[in-house]
Amino acid sequence: TFDESPFGQLISMLSYDIVKKSCQLTDKLLRLLSFISVGLPDERVSMNKIPTTETGSENTNVAGTSASRSIEVKRASPEGSTLLSDVQINESLLPNSEGQLLLAIEVLTSKSCSEEGLEDATSLLLNMSQCSNQTRTVILNLLIRGAKDLARMVKRQITDLMLELKEINCKQKSNFPTPTSTDTSPEEQIGTIHMQQGANMPSTSLGVQLPCSTKTKGILQDRFTKETVIITAPTKVKQTCELQLTSMIPLISKTSSQAFFLRILKVIIQIREAVREAINKDENKSRIVLGPTELTPLSETLGLDDLWDTLSDCLLELEETADNHAVLVLQPAVEAFFLVHASQQNKSNRANQRQRDEQQNSQRQNQANDTNGSAAPAPPTQASQSRPTAPTTATSQSSSSVVDPLSPITITFSHEYEAEEYDDSDAASTVTAPDAGTATQEEEDNTANKQQPEEKQLSSTTREALNADQKKFLQFAEKHRTVLNQILRQTTTHLSDGPFAVLVDHTRILDFDVKRRYFRTELDRLDEGIRREELAIHVHRVTVFEDSFRELYRRNPEEWKNRFYIVFEDEEGQDAGGLLREWYVIISREIFNPMYALFTVSPGDRVTYMINPSSHANPNHLCYYKFVGRVIAKAIYDNKLLECYFTRSFYKHILGTQVKYTDMESEDYGFYKGLVFLLENHISALGYELTFSLEVQEFGVTEVRDLIPNGRNIPVTEENKLEYIHLVCQLKMSGSIRQQLNAFLDGFYDIIPKRLISIFNEQELELLISGLPIVDIEDLKANTEYHKYQANSIQIQWFWRALRSFDQADRAKFLQFVTGTSKVPLQGFGALEGMNGIQKFQIHRDDRSTDRLPSAHTCFNQLDLPVYKTYDKLRSSLLKAIHECSEGFGFA
Repeated sequence: TFDESPFGQLISMLSYDIVKKSCQLTDKLLRLLSFISVGLPDERVSMNKIPTTETGSENTNVAGTSASRSIEVKRASPEGSTLLSDVQINESLLPNSEGQLLLAIEVLTSKSCSEEGLEDATSLLLNMSQCSNQTRTVILNLLIRGAKDLARMVKRQITDLMLELKEINCKQKSNFPTPTSTDTSPEEQIGTIHMQQGANMPSTSLGVQLPCSTKTKGILQDRFTKETVIITAPTKVKQTCELQLTSMIPLISKTSSQAFFLRILKVIIQIREAVREAINKDENKSRIVLGPTELTPLSETLGLDDLWDTLSDCLLELEETADNHAVLVLQPAVEAFFLVHASQQNKSNRANQRQRDEQQNSQRQNQANDTNGSAAPAPPTQASQSRPTAPTTATSQSSSSVVDPLSPITITFSHEYEAEEYDDSDAASTVTAPDAGTATQEEEDNTANKQQPEEKQLSSTTREALNADQKKFLQFAEKHRTVLNQILRQTTTHLSDGPFAVLVDHTRILDFDVKRRYFRTELDRLDEGIRREELAIHVHRVTVFEDSFRELYRRNPEEWKNRFYIVFEDEEGQDAGGLLREWYVIISREIFNPMYALFTVSPGDRVTYMINPSSHANPNHLCYYKFVGRVIAKAIYDNKLLECYFTRSFYKHILGTQVKYTDMESEDYGFYKGLVFLLENHISALGYELTFSLEVQEFGVTEVRDLIPNGRNIPVTEENKLEYIHLVCQLKMSGSIRQQLNAFLDGFYDIIPKRLISIFNEQELELLISGLPIVDIEDLKANTEYHKYQANSIQIQWFWRALRSFDQADRAKFLQFVTGTSKVPLQGFGALEGMNGIQKFQIHRDDRSTDRLPSAHTCFNQLDLPVYKTYDKLRSSLLKAIHECSEGFGFA
């Protein structure tokens, strides 16, 4: 029997008092057992490999199995025995004894080993669980029982912490009855400042109101939704020392109950997932049988609602404390909650994401093959002069270059109107889902689930429980969003690798700085193991756009990901980073050059840009749009900033989110007001007959386009006016620019996958492209290094006084002068990049003549400042330098 085997005898030694008392002995024994357990027979292996003859029965034992077991199997198997009898004999020798298995599991619950021992105990249980259905069932039942016991201990410890926190928070509220902005959450801070400062807040050219106070550093107001965007996590001003409570000690120790509780949950999930993966294989369908423990959702099996409610209450108390790192005390418990409620969904999402990635890669490969088989588009100097025919209907434009499909417009209304969604044959397959991924994700998920054998065994009750789990963890995440983001900022584990990976599919919960770190890490992973070379780009300063297009258009996406080395013809500058930043700024301006007819100013705000529906006047417009898409994506890829702002609907198209009729406000305000009037009033109030058609004017010629077949003869009624609004918005914001938008997105997604860029919202995407809209002089001063000057030198004091006197336009020109770009890094000036990575702004003393102007080295973010004798001389010289020499290479 197993108990009599050497392996069983070794497991029984875990119960010896001398082993229990010594952590080192326990670790060594667990290490030995984990190594031996690798050789335990796997039911899937033995099913395939056991022959029907006695001669081959010796080979049925996996390498590492004890010799005694080999002899017993051989002697017990008579010549000519069937496959079934061999399996039955192997089953009888496998660890099925609850007493023996309990000894290994008690190591996890009794905390009698170190962290290394935990790893070995986990490996031991995983290996033994693969031996047979009976062994696996016993192990799972014992693990669940142990998890419940530990959960009760964790609940008591969290309750003790919560009671102590309540007492402290009550004392703080009594001592400080009026909370200051520094003691509140970022959302409360910006709300308070909006009420207090109101009209005193400066606004940018885009109408974004920004707080003047440095207390809200790192916080921005979304110009679209007016919500808070956390660019960098604000640091709370601690009125007391770091929070240290006696009730925290049992929660933060290495052998804490919540740490072992988390470990047991991970083992349970690993065993369940390993079985579900194995059952997908054809050879295991009849062999592996899922028991009730494995079919029931883990949250229902454990039944730990009381623990999660206590955890939620305690997290709310921790948010009230002055120590914003105190939430990390309960990080293992929060991770446990997500493992229990989101592990199955996370696994399904990863599988579906892999499937979608494979499909997209296959599509792009087919496109590349088609492109290679046809003639490549010619550069502008060699382009054919034949003008493409202007599209006459939205439907005719849908058959453009193949990229990820666009979304139809969803008509959404205020609470007075009933929300409805429409779809048509042209866009039926183009719906995209909010957050990450496409709108067809749900359909693909359902299809994928139907293809999984283990899902066929799930009852409708089980599926309802999974949906309940999803609702519960989403409610928990929304309620404790601040805590979750604080934990994610402090953890060193990549978001997609840890227990919070499911949040990637619910990005509205994540703050912008957390999303941005995940985004940069994922981009780095795409390039892992790939050596990027330099790609020299030779351009003339007066023809940057044409020269860049000629040099780059025929390059494939992988070549675009190389580091660009910019060479401005007839200039002596060497690109060590500064010229590249300057090239991005110049080409981002040229994108909007009216001569190319690619973009037009939005009539709604006269500041942002949108695609020009009449761009087909330029015969190369689709090639240009694809090039522009790659340039903007390349800037994001390189972590460089551009001078370009687009309408909200344009950002939504990039993100793959649904465009709403309210987005028409910035593109055609008069038309938008007409739609609002139509929504709020009866159709008869218009005073004229409205049909399913729209007048479109191009090059002075007005024509009528039907929204549906024979639409000019179909009147709009009160019953179908919502459909009319949907179709007319579809034509104006998507249909009329379908080809141009497809070409742009084709280029953009060549550099940055859609699944990555879609985690952001419109404001966050604008920040990624354009950076912060204002220059914070105090932040620049705090991140400045001095050479041959001191911070209290009179010239340095004059210098900062002069910068503070500049308006935002002159401050931007100063940045352009010293760094090569006028944009502020998202993380502030502490993240300013130079030739070799992060390079702070430097001021060097120039001991030459004071008649010289200040000079700059953009590759090193360096300003050489002469020793001027007066403030006026310094200010005037600095202004002259930034106005006359902000671009180009030369000697002042």
